[in-house]
Amino acid sequence: MMSLRLKIVIAAVALSLSTFAVFGDAFFMGLGLPSGSGRIVTAAVLFVAGVIWFMWSSASARKTAKDVAGRRAKD
Repeated sequence: MMSLRLKIVIAAVALSLSTFAVFGDAFFMGLGLPSGSGRIVTAAVLFVAGVIWFMWSSASARKTAKDVAGRRAKD
């Protein structure tokens, strides 16, 4: 189960990324980058966050499976 704090953090990150995806173009166009750069950066950040989340959850699932197998051996 996720704690309330973690849910709030995830919601805040999601809101900030969606705001950046919508309004980030103005920032990047001011730097001389082409239109659509805000969405590209947002997509890259979401991709990296997804990979990190997948790796973390896979490690957590492996640990849980190992713990369960250890308990079965003791029973």
